[in-house]
Amino acid sequence: MKKAKITAIVRRYIDHEVARTSAALTYYLVFAFFPFLIVVCISLSRGNVLDFLTTSLSNIIPRQVLELASSYIQHVESIDSGQLFGWGIVLMLWSFYRVVSAIVSAMNKAWGVRPEKGFLRETLRLVGLTVFIMLSIFLVIAVLILNKSILNLVNVYVYPMKAFISIWRLLRYPLLAATLYMILSILFRFGPNRPLTLRQVLPGVLFSLVCWYVSSMLFAWYASEIANYTNVYGSLGAIIVLLLWLHWGGVAIILGCEMNAILDEHMQRRERSKSAGKTQQP
Repeated sequence: MKKAKITAIVRRYIDHEVARTSAALTYYLVFAFFPFLIVVCISLSRGNVLDFLTTSLSNIIPRQVLELASSYIQHVESIDSGQLFGWGIVLMLWSFYRVVSAIVSAMNKAWGVRPEKGFLRETLRLVGLTVFIMLSIFLVIAVLILNKSILNLVNVYVYPMKAFISIWRLLRYPLLAATLYMILSILFRFGPNRPLTLRQVLPGVLFSLVCWYVSSMLFAWYASEIANYTNVYGSLGAIIVLLLWLHWGGVAIILGCEMNAILDEHMQRRERSKSAGKTQQP
């Protein structure tokens, strides 16, 4: 990455108040986190969810966050699931809508455009993006959590395919990455209030995914091996780690959109320079 682009990212980080925007995004993500756990836990059973958290996500999610999620899931089991499930869906819908709204607002600022003028049209667009993101995340997590049950059914009732089982176990993590890529691609392309192509948003999507993955791994290692937030914040240590982890994820998403806007500006500047050079030729 050239020095000019790095300088542009730093300048936009400051001018567009990326840290403050990510803090607002984190606020709504926290409200979405626990209702989402409720819906997933009640829908897919507690044992499967706990096994998925402890065996599949321990490398990229801080240990304190996993422990917080596990204790909350155990708490959910002691409450009436029928009423809790309904409230969980309502709170999850509202919280995810606010998350998408905050991200789209940051994207419009990055691209220098205003939101949609029609309130109803903008609301429907945000609701559509919210429902798509929620269903995509839930479906891929359901497949990953229930993969053992699915494979056992295939092995017993369809055909004993050991090769397929081995391939599936290797492909389940690329499936999660591909789902995140698809979600960010849709969000980056249709979120801002301006027409964009998939080619225009691809660099920012990859940038966000790489930044989120690397920062999650580093922060998970730092929070587990070096920093002891419990000594400073006591019983709130796990909540603080959750807030920081979500905050850095929000920064990665916003910076990805800023990266797309920077690359688009450089491309337009280059095209104008070429056009000016052609007009000056005799």
